[in-house]
Amino acid sequence: MNEIPDAIHSVEKHLQQLRVFISGLDDLQKWVTGTREVLTARHAQSATSVDEQDSIIVDPQVGLFSHWNLF
Repeated sequence: MNEIPDAIHSVEKHLQQLRVFISGLDDLQKWVTGTREVLTARHAQSATSVDEQDSIIVDPQVGLFSHWNLF
């Protein structure tokens, strides 16, 4: 008898998880866009020629996925 309410609860739970995931994807897209803009601006100001690459230092303390609680 509880099959329908249980199914509804399960669907609502999955829907909420998808909303959190999509929100995370939106945040990731904003980060990618911002990073691309910064790197493009840095390369434009760089003394490095077009066929060379600049060094990029990544801060391991900055967690890209920390707000998702995946790890």
